[in-house]
Amino acid sequence: MFDKELIKKICDLTCKFEEINIPQDKLKYDNEYPFEKYYKLEIIVNAIKKYLNKDWDDKMLSSWACRYDWVICGGFYEDLKENNKNIIEEFIRSQISWKLDGLSFFEDWFLEEDAFDLNKTIEEFENLDFVLNTIDNWKAYYAMVGPLAKENEDQYVLLINELDKKYMIIYSMFFENGYEDEFIKFISEEELKQKIKELEKSEYTLLSYSEQFYYDEA
Repeated sequence: MFDKELIKKICDLTCKFEEINIPQDKLKYDNEYPFEKYYKLEIIVNAIKKYLNKDWDDKMLSSWACRYDWVICGGFYEDLKENNKNIIEEFIRSQISWKLDGLSFFEDWFLEEDAFDLNKTIEEFENLDFVLNTIDNWKAYYAMVGPLAKENEDQYVLLINELDKKYMIIYSMFFENGYEDEFIKFISEEELKQKIKELEKSEYTLLSYSEQFYYDEA
């Protein structure tokens, strides 16, 4: 049995610091379709706004982000049950989890100048959520970019939505380089760069995310 009451408090933002400032494995998580049950963009945005409005301090926001990440991922249990339409949806869900994990280090980084632009963080969550809610309209390409990409086993993923004329560039270590299926294609660095140049010259809108890291590498 999972800790239903505390999970509810985490999701409706009524939890107290002492309730969530515990080791991750001390909470019993719901492992049956947790992302579908507990993920909502407004929960994340409202949590960040609690800090911006000074209702929460940095420790509370970072602890909450860590705990909420574990809630929507069902405690990362091996017997986790989830539904994903395709590999792109699975990838976007992983990015939402990754962003929450990054936010969980807010307490350590927030004093550094420009280390955390929370309004930009909200925008990035909103863009991921848009992709998630229009998942059937996206196709994806990815490539290893930069001189150390092969050693680091990382890549950049280019998502394109031809219906809404939008695209997004995401740094990733999610895919094993070379993996392909009907929803995503592995291409060369030059092919990826050419596709992005074509989109830059078109009427497509860039949804901001990892593009600055890409331009620094490319």
